[in-house]
Amino acid sequence: MNSHLHITNGDGAVQQMIEAGIKGTHLPWRDVLHIGPVPADLPLTRLSDVRARFLSSLNWGEYKDIRASFKQRDSIFHQLKEFQSITLWFEHDLYDQLQLLQILAELEQQPDCHQNLSIIQTSNYLGYHTIDEFSALRDIAKPITDEQLALAKVAWQAFRNPTPETWYQLRDKKISALPFLQSTVIRTLKELPDASTGITQTEQMILSVLAKHPLSKPEIFKQYCTIEPDLFWGDLGFFQVIDLLQTDKPALIQQTEDKLALTSEGESVLNDHHKWQRQYSKPHWLGGYNFNSGTRYFWSNKSNSLSKKSM
Repeated sequence: MNSHLHITNGDGAVQQMIEAGIKGTHLPWRDVLHIGPVPADLPLTRLSDVRARFLSSLNWGEYKDIRASFKQRDSIFHQLKEFQSITLWFEHDLYDQLQLLQILAELEQQPDCHQNLSIIQTSNYLGYHTIDEFSALRDIAKPITDEQLALAKVAWQAFRNPTPETWYQLRDKKISALPFLQSTVIRTLKELPDASTGITQTEQMILSVLAKHPLSKPEIFKQYCTIEPDLFWGDLGFFQVIDLLQTDKPALIQQTEDKLALTSEGESVLNDHHKWQRQYSKPHWLGGYNFNSGTRYFWSNKSNSLSKKSM
């Protein structure tokens, strides 16, 4: 029997574990669940296939390689009885919390291992800890409760539903068993178009940065990282958002030599003079919700509420 299984967000955290002398089997989850389709009613194997196809469509790797990585990752759920303990290491931000929901929802279906589950969650990023601090995080591990597993199952299903309505409704439910779920729900909803401007919060931040002067993609990302309260975008995913602001019409940003700058449409939308009537150049998703479906959902930053409009 293996001694310990450690599941975390990605390869960086795994490397820190190894350097900190944390022994056992280390499993990075890797998926970027806040972009691309995460449809409902698919078992893990089929969902992983959907995710691998999407990630490969972004040129983040060959489909067969990503699929093989996910297959190896998913196989751990058939080996849980081999571990004396299973520890989840996750951060507070949206990227980590969506991964955590998926993992807990899968573990909920494995009652034989529930007594061996624990979780380490911090309000700081794992990568910001020194090796000594990282090792000491084991002291704050807490048992995962049945309440947490049941809540994760409900929340994961809500995120994958074909409309964001049940995800939105989580705000009014008792969800404190997962301490960062409330903030995750709100920040995710802010990645819907704003009811007034038609742009998401990330897009609004990009336009605000570019309103000062033209910048390159890396420069935009660097400045974005100073204004996003809880960082969850990696550079590659963030660059996809920038690209869509150019390819979706009418374009809000444009290339000027080696920099990017606002278009007149971008300036007008940023200043709330009118709403972006966006024409999506490719399918766009948030969890199980397809933005190109017959109903468009909007988030109001002014009233913190969800609205919809039939197209």
